[in-house]
Amino acid sequence: MGEQKSRVALLAWAGRAATLFSYSTPHSSLQRGVTLTELIIAMSLLAILAAALFGAYVIGTQTGQSAQRLAVAAGLAQASLEPVIGTPSAIAVPEQGQTSQANVVPGFNRTVRVEPVAPGLSQVIVTVTWEWRGRKQRLTVTDLIRTRTGP
Repeated sequence: MGEQKSRVALLAWAGRAATLFSYSTPHSSLQRGVTLTELIIAMSLLAILAAALFGAYVIGTQTGQSAQRLAVAAGLAQASLEPVIGTPSAIAVPEQGQTSQANVVPGFNRTVRVEPVAPGLSQVIVTVTWEWRGRKQRLTVTDLIRTRTGP
């Protein structure tokens, strides 16, 4: 009996048209399974992809945590400005350079300063500080308010 041949057909798509390619191989040389080299290459590519995805996950998590802390600081600064700028006509300006400090949210320190800039005009400076990954971070918010100068 002669050498048996089997036909293997591959369908290749090129745009919208499909072309049918076929080739013959001797039956005895058909491979059943995956070689060790192919397995090592596939595992290497999978490991590289997993390392890249894990790195992106770590960076995304750290960025999210940093943004969350910045949002807390911004909310704290805004909440500190509200009582001062809420009703400008009813505010009596503290002495120039007067500062109030508070640790309202654990890990965050807030400083509020009201400084006169001109008669009837003061600047409110709110500074929120916190520590993130061993580095001191700071957010400063300022606003100008009209103030009552007399009784």
